[in-house]
Amino acid sequence: MNRYIFKRITKVSIFLVSLLSFMLFIHVQNSFAENKYLIEPKEISDKESTLSFSFSGSDDNFAGIIAEVNGETYTEHYYSIKDGQVNTIEFYETFKAGTKINLYVVYYDESLKDNKTELAKTIIVQDKTAPKLSVPSFDARKNTIKISTESGAKVTATYNGKSVNVKKISNTARSITIKKPLVGKKLIVIAKDAAGNTKKITKTTSKPFVYLFTDDIQESDKYATGSVYDYKSTDKLYLVVGSKKYKGTIKKGKYKIKTPKLKTPRTVKIKLFDKYGNLLVTESARAYKYGEIKIGMTKKQILNSFYGKPDDISTDYYSNEYWEYWRYDFGSKTTFLNFRNGKLNNVSTY
Repeated sequence: MNRYIFKRITKVSIFLVSLLSFMLFIHVQNSFAENKYLIEPKEISDKESTLSFSFSGSDDNFAGIIAEVNGETYTEHYYSIKDGQVNTIEFYETFKAGTKINLYVVYYDESLKDNKTELAKTIIVQDKTAPKLSVPSFDARKNTIKISTESGAKVTATYNGKSVNVKKISNTARSITIKKPLVGKKLIVIAKDAAGNTKKITKTTSKPFVYLFTDDIQESDKYATGSVYDYKSTDKLYLVVGSKKYKGTIKKGKYKIKTPKLKTPRTVKIKLFDKYGNLLVTESARAYKYGEIKIGMTKKQILNSFYGKPDDISTDYYSNEYWEYWRYDFGSKTTFLNFRNGKLNNVSTY
């Protein structure tokens, strides 16, 4: 190697060493606060207004910590920060998920003869808020349930313990189809956002409002009759006598059921079912023999009549005769049936 080349290599080496030394000096200066003052913030969510952090390295040059959020600063002075313990910065408000919180260490710099502010940490506000989800109440008449959620959320649902299809209508709207809605069974809907937050809503299938009014059944009647409101053509109506059911028909809100021979007095049931087998409504109907009463009837005959059981009974005994008074309350009117020695003697209405 000649002398010229050796000199060139020596000069380049000296230059590189000087450059590396300068860069190392700059790095040491820039990382002074990070190495000397250690700040470790904990996670903060969009539901929290307080940031917790641990701090170590406090000395006479340490002046405090500044948090900067969206251009606004929150300052914690050195005298309120405890070395080696958990400290807090109170923002008095929450921030949206994804918001950056920059934490700066403030300390006295000997070279500047002044305080220096240096970025120590940047943390991101975490999304911990459950996604929006709205599920309406519904009854057994509903096969399609429309729900709303937040854009981008994944929605799943189960009905009566089995998965059901959730159809996307728009970014925020979904529809759920229930093939066979059953009263008392639960629909469970869960929405999950991109951050993994979930919201769960449970709705129970209710009975629809159906109104059934029954007429009394006289022993000589061939049909049980009455009225039905808010029914559907697919509903099924039955007269239930003991363990037996007799199917009826509904036309223009009026029902008719052919009655079997009934042993009176008794009470029978009229029941309305939908096409899925849900019992929608049950009403009772009195069955009796006599539509009218006459003087001289026995108490047993009265019980098997339109009057049936009285609302109140009182008795008296005088002149060797036993008197019994049955009271019936019919709305605003009151009727008394007077029995003399077990037979109807008088009827009076007030």
